[in-house]
Amino acid sequence: MEKTKIFVPISKSYQLAQTKREVVIEKSWWNGLFQFVLIFSILWNLLAIVLLVFLFSSTKAPAFFFLLPSLMLLIGLPSLYYAIAGYRNKTVFKINQYIFTVRHKPLWWGKPIKWSVDKIQEAFILKKKLKNKLLYDLKLQLHNRKEIALIQSVEEVEALTRLMEKINNLIGTEEVAEP
Repeated sequence: MEKTKIFVPISKSYQLAQTKREVVIEKSWWNGLFQFVLIFSILWNLLAIVLLVFLFSSTKAPAFFFLLPSLMLLIGLPSLYYAIAGYRNKTVFKINQYIFTVRHKPLWWGKPIKWSVDKIQEAFILKKKLKNKLLYDLKLQLHNRKEIALIQSVEEVEALTRLMEKINNLIGTEEVAEP
């Protein structure tokens, strides 16, 4: 029986859990943009509701006047869902010997992706320089030359290198890309 996964923080946004047969990476969506969108969408929707209440209380308002607050709600409600999803959601990458999955939880945000690991060519580390800092990304290279970023902008290259080697061993890649 496999032990329970214990998530270890890699950086502020990422957590990692590993077993012998699986790697799980969780990325939190939260950043300052979602805080702005949340406050703005709450105020936007409240304004739309106040306008609708005002128009419904007025018995002589033509039907055309209901168009603006209705359109405001059509924009505001999806924005509110987006902000709440950004506050709550995490993207979960799971890689084992057979399947690579990507899903978002707890709020729905598109269908989960399930691919056979045969579509993955290798895991590699990309080095970049940002504001006099060296940062590293862990990415998957697919056979069709697309790249999937698993972890972005992390300073700990040693931990990423060990993780890259683990993923390459899981998917059966012979060569290991160097940072």
